[in-house]
Amino acid sequence: VMPLAEQFSDTTFAKISVLGAFELARTDGQTVGISNRRGRAILGMLALAPKRSLQRESVCRLIWPGRFKPQARASLRQCLHELNRELQAADLEILQTSNTHIALSSTIVRTDLQELETALSKQDVKRACAMLSQSNCEQILSDVNLGEELKTWLAAQRLHLENRFRLSVNQLLADLVATSQL
Repeated sequence: VMPLAEQFSDTTFAKISVLGAFELARTDGQTVGISNRRGRAILGMLALAPKRSLQRESVCRLIWPGRFKPQARASLRQCLHELNRELQAADLEILQTSNTHIALSSTIVRTDLQELETALSKQDVKRACAMLSQSNCEQILSDVNLGEELKTWLAAQRLHLENRFRLSVNQLLADLVATSQL
């Protein structure tokens, strides 16, 4: 398995791993601990989200279910403040926020899911197998457990990704058979 520091491109400043438990690392391979479990969940959700962006209202509903909207929004603001403080302490300016959305800076953040998709598309079977083996076949974001709403959302994301990877693996196998490499 390639050392973490070698898995970054020249323009990547951080890597988020969601295959198995959540992990955030800098380009030097240093793991960045995020103390708030809701903050880790938000970063993980953003790593899974299309275009790495989510509406604030959706995040509030998923992470603070049952709270009144103003209270959930205040909790989100506080969580994002703490998260930004920890990220800045690690020299990672990867979170972008607006009044309506939260996003990861897609130009400087890579995910292990992207790397797996790249390995599959480039027919790098060794790399894809190593990544899957490294995750110990755990569920995506296996350490995130913040209630039924988020659990349901994560189940839908996992199913979508599983289907996407199944198609990629089937294509890889078909290509390998066609070229007599399998």
